[in-house]
Amino acid sequence: MIVTSEEKLMDNLDERLKADAESIPAEVSPELASRLKAAVEATRPIVQPQAEAPERSPLSSFTWWWMSSLSGAAAMLLIVFFVFRGADDASPGVGTAPAPIASTSEPAGAEMTPAVRIAPPVDIPLTVQTADFAEPLEEELENLKSDIEKARAKLGDDIRFSL
Repeated sequence: MIVTSEEKLMDNLDERLKADAESIPAEVSPELASRLKAAVEATRPIVQPQAEAPERSPLSSFTWWWMSSLSGAAAMLLIVFFVFRGADDASPGVGTAPAPIASTSEPAGAEMTPAVRIAPPVDIPLTVQTADFAEPLEEELENLKSDIEKARAKLGDDIRFSL
């Protein structure tokens, strides 16, 4: 067993601390001694059993990658199938022509056209006025300039007064 210099220093420190502790006059009551002894005996080191990790073969990570790739491809094929299925199904899917819209202007026996009817545009009278944001800002700028001039004049008066 090789002893390092740090271990030697710690051993020396331990010995010095024990010698210092023995030289200190201290009295421990029997009640306190029994409580300390019970506390020390009641404590156990916490040892958590560590489960051994099963050894993985190099093929297991490859197999995991391969299976996840296949499941992703299968999911993609299912999505493509359901999204782009043909119009001959009972329910129309995405990518099929829209169903014709019933119109009240056509007679009941007339054949329906697949064209979508668009409502005529509604004329809404609009009154447009430009907003003038510059005028209030210009007034505020003028107010600030006058405040600065007042402050400058007062400061000049104070400086002349103090000299």
